[in-house]
Amino acid sequence: MANSLSNHHLVTVLLLFLLLTSSSATARPLNLALPSDTVAPPEEGHLRVAGKKFGPLVLNMLPKGPVPPSGPSKGTNGLNN
Repeated sequence: MANSLSNHHLVTVLLLFLLLTSSSATARPLNLALPSDTVAPPEEGHLRVAGKKFGPLVLNMLPKGPVPPSGPSKGTNGLNN
């Protein structure tokens, strides 16, 4: 009887611990999303150039056109060797 009662308490404590740790891990920190007095305003006249390091990848975001169907070409299906 004492063994099943201690197992019941152990399972209850374990589930409570998992519930509390998972909910706190998914919570959003308040200081990242909310504005405050300590946030520095953006500098005026300072332009950021997009794509210094990743410049060649900018064109990869554009649509490329229709994708040809995969599979064998239609001209070689009827050949008998």
